[in-house]
This record gives sequence, structure tokens and C-alpha cells, in this order.
Amino acid sequence: MNSLIRPIFFAFTGMIILAGCAKKGSPTGGPKDSLAPVAKTFLPDNYSVNFKGQRIEIDFDEFIKLKKVKEELLVSPPLNYDPVLSPQTSSKTLKVTFIDTLQEETTYVLHFGNSIVDNNEENVLPQFKYVFSTGSYLDSLSLSGQVRSATNPELDGPVTVMLYPADQMTDSTVYSIKPRYVATARSSDGAFSLTNLKEGQYYVLALKEEQKNYTFQTQTDQIGFIDEPINIPGDSISPLYLFSEEPEFAWTRGAHAGKNRFVFGYNGLRKNRRVAPLFNTDSDFRYTWTESQKIDSLNFWFTPAFDLEAQDTLWFAAETDFGRDSLAIRLKDLYPDSLKVNPITRGVFSPKDSIRFSANTPIRQIDLDKIQIIDKDSTIIPAQTRLDSLRNVVTLAIEIKDDNRYQVSFLPEAIQDFFAQTHDTLSYTFKTKPLSDYGTIKLNFSGQTNCPILIELVDTKQNPVAEAWRKESDEASVYFDYIDPDKYRVRITLDCNENELWDTGDYDKKIQPEAVYYLPGLLDIRANWSLNEQYDLTLELSAE
Repeated sequence: MNSLIRPIFFAFTGMIILAGCAKKGSPTGGPKDSLAPVAKTFLPDNYSVNFKGQRIEIDFDEFIKLKKVKEELLVSPPLNYDPVLSPQTSSKTLKVTFIDTLQEETTYVLHFGNSIVDNNEENVLPQFKYVFSTGSYLDSLSLSGQVRSATNPELDGPVTVMLYPADQMTDSTVYSIKPRYVATARSSDGAFSLTNLKEGQYYVLALKEEQKNYTFQTQTDQIGFIDEPINIPGDSISPLYLFSEEPEFAWTRGAHAGKNRFVFGYNGLRKNRRVAPLFNTDSDFRYTWTESQKIDSLNFWFTPAFDLEAQDTLWFAAETDFGRDSLAIRLKDLYPDSLKVNPITRGVFSPKDSIRFSANTPIRQIDLDKIQIIDKDSTIIPAQTRLDSLRNVVTLAIEIKDDNRYQVSFLPEAIQDFFAQTHDTLSYTFKTKPLSDYGTIKLNFSGQTNCPILIELVDTKQNPVAEAWRKESDEASVYFDYIDPDKYRVRITLDCNENELWDTGDYDKKIQPEAVYYLPGLLDIRANWSLNEQYDLTLELSAE
């Protein structure tokens, strides 16, 4: 190679190698995009009047996409058909096409919520809305308020707040007709704001819907309402308390569930409503009833079994709120139920509880001489038994002490069922923890309430672990012992009907749910520790 060419060749080769090396690694790029997209132009303009078309176009400064738009988009007043949004992929232009014929002289608000995000980082354009009027002016009044849960300290959103013109309101409106205006209550604090309203008198309701159709479905939806109509402008409103109605009582159906058992299901509170056979039986025919604990149903037990060749359907008369209904049972060829005894009490239980058992067939005889209870010192514990025949539960009434062990044995024939079936020897072990494993708390109350109060200590999931009822709240106090170490709150219910229960509301009867208050502070109950808390109910309840 020529001596002059050689240096040029190596220099050129070195440049190629260095260039190749420079390609290794990745560029650092600029700072991460944290800005929400910005709407630049509107066609027609936002807050425009005399809208006559069927389409809106909104241009943004960057590519956007829609996220959970079916859940977020809220059109007020509601439309019969959802508008068509396009494109479905990313774009700088959002097009909204209306399928409905829009109402005349009406201000419409399209609440997009948090559904508009940029294409890359999904930065949210928060609570974006587009407003227009089909008339010559925009309605500009507003109404703000709050939705709360009737039973829980926090609202489980989303919740729709609705306005109905008072002069168009009937008893059936909320079940079949969409409201005039809608807005969404924030799940964080339940706050809502209805904007661009027309002057007038309205009824205010809140719905937590299973299906978003703006009508009240009593079996699935929660509702909150203000008793009287409000004037806009002028009136402010108290919080709306969201509750589930007690379903109306109704028998569902009857089924042949075992060779000697029919099951009758129902919805709502059965109370004393009964089912009676409408068929003739022989003199040796016997039957009895039990009530299921986990599902709303009655069990009809009978003997002897029916001859399927002689008949295939039986009829029963069922009491309802409107008289009597007829329920049919189609007979099947099934196996009989055999007796199985099961403990309801857990292996480790509190001394303030009791030892209870249930069975899958009706318990009818208990021989106490064949039940043996021995504690950890091998001492035989005397006992009595109580039988709840409808719920089919046996309770062993014994003196229960802390830090103890109880060995419960059922000898054969200790329990017999409706069919004279018995069991083999059964043995169960139950334990109680030492008193030092628990905490105690004393709650002292001062101040006046208008009604008796139900006092509950609830865990972090709002499940009651202890409760007391006081007719007079002034200087009342309660003491709860055997409390597992954990964090708790105090819940107060104004029990004005004095049934020692919380009662839900009823929209048709215009009954509000009983007022529930969670007193401030989280109580940290520790093992072998006692708390003493003081509450002024006049102050705490008025703060709510």
C-alpha cells in the first residue's frame, strides 16, 4: 500500500470505529411531560348560544385519548342516547356527534370528568366541560351540596345528583323519567356542584346506581333525597344521606331440595308470614319448619316422603302483604338428608360468648346426660341446653372462664333429629384466651340528644364488635370488655323508634334513615390495657 494512502486509510477507519462507538447507549431525552393537554379551539365556541347542529369539534395542543369515558362522561340534561365520540384512537381533535334531537331553549353541559388524557403520559385534563345552549342565552344558576353515606363514614362513589322540576314531579317520576339536571358527587368528600341551571323550584335526589340509567331501581340502587322542593336561586340544602331501601317482602319460589325437604325462598323481612300446605295427607304425616341462617328461606321438613308415581306437584298457600299467594312444588326423586352436627362457635372464643351448635336437619331431642363438658383441669362442667327450634341452634349454657379449654363430647343419641336420626360420638375443643390478651374501654357521654342512642364500637371495616343502648344520653356511660387489640371507632345511632336497631329509609313514604354519627378519633385498644373516653354528644352531633 502506498505510504501516503496508508495514514489516510487508518484515519478513516478510526473515524468509522469512533462513530460506531458513539451509537452505543440511549439518548437521555428531555424532562418527562407532566402537563395536561390544553383545548385550543372549539367549533362551535365553548359557552356558545343558538346551537343548531349535531356535532362539536374540540382541537387540542397535543394528541389526546379518552380513558373510561363511558364512566366519566355526564351529559346534563341527560340524553336518551349517548353521543358518539370519535376518533377512538389518539387524535388532536375530539368530535362529539349527537344522535338525539336536542331540546329547544335548553342549556347543555358535557362533563368529561377525568376522561381526557394525553396520548403518551396520560396526564389528565381534570373536570373538563363543554357548555352550549340551543336558545339565545345560557342558564347560569348553580347549586352546591354534599352527599353522605347513611351508615359509613366515607362515601363509596360515584354518586349521581339529580334535579327534577317540582311541577313535573309525581310519585312514579324517579322510577321511569330521567331528571332535568345531573352532576357527580366526588367520592372523596361527597361534594357536588350543579351548574348552568334555570331558575325554578326543584326536587333534589342522589342515586348510586348499579346501571347508569338515571332511574331508581329499588332492588339494586341506593338513594338519598331532600324532603321538600328547593328554590333556585335562593335555597341552600342540607346533606343528602344515601341508603338502601329494605326490599319489599315477596316469596320467590319453592323447590324440592331433599327427599324430605322443600325450600321456600323470599326477599325482604318475613316477620310472621307463613306458608301452609294445600294438600291432603294421611294421619301419619308429620312436618316441621326451620329457617336458614345464611340465606332468606324456610325449610319444610316432612315424613313420610311422597310417592312420585301418585303425584308430581304439590301446592302451598303463602301469606303476603296483599293476601295469599299460591306456590307450586314439582316433586323430584332425591336422596334424604342425613344428620350432621356442626359447631357455630369458633375454636377460640370470648368468655362473653357461648358455645353453640347447629345441624342440617331439624333437632328435636337433646339428652343432656349424653353430653360431657370437661375443662383444662379435667373438671366436669355442669351445663344446661337451649334449643331454638326455628333457627335449629343448640346453646350449651355453662359458666365460661378466661384462659380455659373446654372439651365437648356428644355421645351417640345425645342429639336426635326430626327423623329419629342420631350420630356417632362427636368431640370438639374450644378455648378462651387469658384476660390479659384483651383490652377494655369505658365510654362516657354528656349532652342531650332528642332520641335514645345505640352505641357501637366498630372495627375499621365498620363491623360492630360491641354495642349498648341507652334511653337517656345525658351522663350515660358504657363499659366494653374482652375487646381484641385493634383500632376502633365509636358509632352513635339516634334510635328514635326505640327498637334498638338502625332503620333504613323509604323514599315512597318519605322516611329518612335514622341518623348515624361516627365520633372523632381512632381508638387504639391494646392488650391488658384500659381506655377511658369522654364525649359531649351535643357538641359532636351538632358538628356533623
